[in-house]
Amino acid sequence: MNDDKRWAVRERYEDSLAFSVSVLELHELKRLDLSGTIINKSDLGLCLQTDYPLEPGHVLMFNHGSGYDAGIVVWRRPDLEQFKIGVKFV
Repeated sequence: MNDDKRWAVRERYEDSLAFSVSVLELHELKRLDLSGTIINKSDLGLCLQTDYPLEPGHVLMFNHGSGYDAGIVVWRRPDLEQFKIGVKFV
């Protein structure tokens, strides 16, 4: 995502983040406990690098102690063998 499209200035930040997401797999709702690395963040959201191919619209519930409650995936880009995910806080 280009800087001119961002709603807030992001600061570089690197930390691990544990979260869960509910996904529909073979007509069954499953809760996945995942983790990723925060690449940068702002007051409105963050960029997360993760192994799981999260999709725009997925709602993430962040684990207690992270300082965040929940976020929604707004974009995804492949990044080598992982994915960069744009998350807007809700």
